[in-house]
Amino acid sequence: QRDFVSVEDVVKVNTYFLDNPLKSGIYNCGTGAAQSFNDVAVAAINACRKARGEGELALAAMQAQGLIEYIAFPADLKGKYQSYTQADLANLRAAGYTGAFLSVEQGVTQYCEELAGLMSQIAISSYIIRIIILRFQFATSSYNMVILGV
Repeated sequence: QRDFVSVEDVVKVNTYFLDNPLKSGIYNCGTGAAQSFNDVAVAAINACRKARGEGELALAAMQAQGLIEYIAFPADLKGKYQSYTQADLANLRAAGYTGAFLSVEQGVTQYCEELAGLMSQIAISSYIIRIIILRFQFATSSYNMVILGV
């Protein structure tokens, strides 16, 4: 298990210290909660399913459907990989940082929603650009081109 932290939360912690320059020290930045890689996989798959309008699945159902596959831990990493991490937030909280941290489920879902929105924008922009190119190709008497910022 590891303490997975959202980049958004790391930015918030850094911004806090930027806004409070008299505070200094060494601080752990994490959620303070260790979660499994299975939690990350379940969150990612369910966030993608949600974006497609599908219902959530439990880990066992994902495994049964072959949505999650496991590979052996690389032999060259044995003894070198820190398999358990969980941030101790005592110093961070003592420095006055009171912000909440996103859970794996919250962070992954939010990220997937942002990606889905971006993909929709790209698809719409791509469609508009194709229409403009088609109009340009079929316009025999006019060579006006519209350039869209994407």
